[in-house]
Amino acid sequence: MNRIKTTLLIALLLPVAVLGEAGPADRDREQLLATGKIVKIEELPVGTTRPLKVSINSNNKLYFAVFKGVDITPRGVTQFRGQKPTIGFTDTYRHDRAAYVLDQLLELNMIPVTVIRKVQQKRGALVDWVPDAITELDRRTGDLKPENSKLLDDQWAVMRMFDALINNPDRNLGNQLYTRPDWKLHLIDHTRAFSRARKIPDTYREQWSRLPRRVYENLKILDPDKVRSVTRTLLSAAQLKDLFIRRDLIVKKIEQDIAALGEVEVFFE
Repeated sequence: MNRIKTTLLIALLLPVAVLGEAGPADRDREQLLATGKIVKIEELPVGTTRPLKVSINSNNKLYFAVFKGVDITPRGVTQFRGQKPTIGFTDTYRHDRAAYVLDQLLELNMIPVTVIRKVQQKRGALVDWVPDAITELDRRTGDLKPENSKLLDDQWAVMRMFDALINNPDRNLGNQLYTRPDWKLHLIDHTRAFSRARKIPDTYREQWSRLPRRVYENLKILDPDKVRSVTRTLLSAAQLKDLFIRRDLIVKKIEQDIAALGEVEVFFE
């Protein structure tokens, strides 16, 4: 079977939610994670959702990923210690995939490739392993930073914007990963995002916007019908409605910051 037919066959066999707006490299990685042969599964000693480290063999080369099968929807109002009550809280692997899809649409490239797949007869999110990474906790503990500290500031600003968009209450020192020497920020663990909210957090609203121009343009033209089509098994209609209300508020804030500061201060690419 030739390469084109093989690629088409794999695409047809993938779960519907797997096929998103990824570029060629990420699309290849999605196919590898979704169809590669699983050769080993280990429990990870971190996280509250009992994640698994999955080893995948493809063309005699070993790849790694993290599997999370959490899927919890409490009834009524949910409140965690130190946080405000939350309506419509859901802790589910589907949100990991939804966050990745939005990352791709906005061209953030901050979230590792994520697909939906069954592991040990359980459906969940399989997330590409970030090799040789340190956490934000590691960075602070070791007082580590790039020579150009602005590199971190810019990425943190984009992270705050994205967390405001997806209403992510669970950003912590363990789910911000850095690879070196490029100091690229990788964001993981979004199972608790997308709870109901029609406003943006004060932690984002009170700081100046800072982001690549292309992300701002992609945010403005983000199409509800397109997002609905690629998240139809991942997010509810109510979650999507709230998402676009927050999007509009974020765009308005960015435009206000541009008017106050000028484009040079807001855009760094």
